Amino acid sequence: MIILIEVKDNVYEVIRNNIKYYRKLKGMTQEQFAEAMDMSYDYIRQVESAKSGKHFSIPSMKLAADVLEVKIEDLFKEREI
Repeated sequence: MIILIEVKDNVYEVIRNNIKYYRKLKGMTQEQFAEAMDMSYDYIRQVESAKSGKHFSIPSMKLAADVLEVKIEDLFKEREI
């Protein structure tokens, strides 16, 4: 049971890191990304912050993937930081 919780929490960290990675790779600031997603800067800041917890939905992840021009499954891939 503890292992499942750790994996579940890790998924959010992986997604958060990938959103930030692909945003920077695309040369976008958080403000530009927020505008492209039609969301507030504060929301994007929370999504990318490890302190924020789990503040994003599947539709938000799909929109993020579309804006970043990646497949949604790319947001779930673990990478070296």
